[in-house]
Amino acid sequence: MPLDCQQISQKLAEIFEDLSSFDEKFWSGNIGQAKKWQTSILSEINEILPEIRDDDLLETATRAKIAKEKGYDYVGTFTPRRALAFDHQGDGILVDRTGKEICRLGGIDDFSGFRRGLAWISEKRAEGGWRVYRIDQSGKRIKIMENNSLEIVCDSVDFSGFPESGLVNLKVQEGQGFRNVGNVFLDHFGDEPFVHNFEPLTPMLEDRAWVIQRGFHQTLTIIRSDPDPNEWNMVLDFGFRFDEKTMHVEPFQDGVAWLRLNKNYILYSKNGDLLYQDDEISGAGNFVEDRAIILWRGGYYLIDKSGEKKAGPFELADDLNGGAAPVYKQDGDGINYFTLVDKDGNELLQHPVNKFSHIRNFTSGVFFAKESGRNHYILIDKSGQKVSDIIIKEIISIDSGNLAYIKDLDFNIYTINTKGKKVFNGFRSL
Repeated sequence: MPLDCQQISQKLAEIFEDLSSFDEKFWSGNIGQAKKWQTSILSEINEILPEIRDDDLLETATRAKIAKEKGYDYVGTFTPRRALAFDHQGDGILVDRTGKEICRLGGIDDFSGFRRGLAWISEKRAEGGWRVYRIDQSGKRIKIMENNSLEIVCDSVDFSGFPESGLVNLKVQEGQGFRNVGNVFLDHFGDEPFVHNFEPLTPMLEDRAWVIQRGFHQTLTIIRSDPDPNEWNMVLDFGFRFDEKTMHVEPFQDGVAWLRLNKNYILYSKNGDLLYQDDEISGAGNFVEDRAIILWRGGYYLIDKSGEKKAGPFELADDLNGGAAPVYKQDGDGINYFTLVDKDGNELLQHPVNKFSHIRNFTSGVFFAKESGRNHYILIDKSGQKVSDIIIKEIISIDSGNLAYIKDLDFNIYTINTKGKKVFNGFRSL
């Protein structure tokens, strides 16, 4: 008999609570207590796996299932088809989504996750520092530099920006000492651990990044990656030095990116075309759903990629979310109120004045809304209809995976999805 939503949520709560407790004990070195995690709820995980429709929840349940069936102490996040597991001896094991062992990596310290079929591993050296190398999806070591070196010796390495952006923070050995080279694209190397003489300013997103060309001129440049993993293609060399005091760049998003040059905001396409510039903009957000928010002459506007103001001015505005943006505006009688508008500024809520005292983006076309005269939030869609009966005292944080951490009226902390379902007690185990 299929499980109903309440049963699934209940069982997921048990899984996530168990995972959270396990993660905490495992990474604090308390392996003995962590092993009790092996004996709990494998049968329940098997029972609910066919019922799970949320990718994020399915991911964690799959990790739990593999760990219990294979007897691993820990299974990490899949990126996207491989994960790092640890056995009772603390050795790293590369596994696929069925739990099949791909290869054993030994006593490793950190794992970056895969990007373009490659992942990075760090191991602590007995003589100090770290040894960093990269592997393919079979676990085979792949050369790093053009001199066929298979590893880098580092004083420090940070994989937190990888694999999404390709960026890591690295301090590499140079002679008898170490040199802090800052952020580098660690999946591509030339003769030395830099990206063909480029210093990244932003992550490589949508196959574009802002960089500084190293050397005397240090000119600002847009590059794209090449199918050859050891090559880069230049999109546009601006021909002037980058000055961090007077210039600022944003990562590419929705096919465009901002360059701020002194007080002038300039919008560029992925091909290096100048689309729009304005020296009266006080602030600009990234483009989302073909619109960006700018602060212009004291008011907030939604603009398109030609710079045309499609909606506004507003007192406050947030990004589009499933075709609707929360805004704070004033009616003809001078009354300020929150409402939702579409990409052209048309109001989507009926009779919005005095209806909500605050509206905030969640994700996937769902919003947190505080009803006027009440000190709590509900979940609404872009038409203003409630999507759940949940009552929220406080929004703690919003996760990129369609989840939010909230506090209810009794001050209990839950993780909820966009349907308002409590998927487990406490915080999600990452």
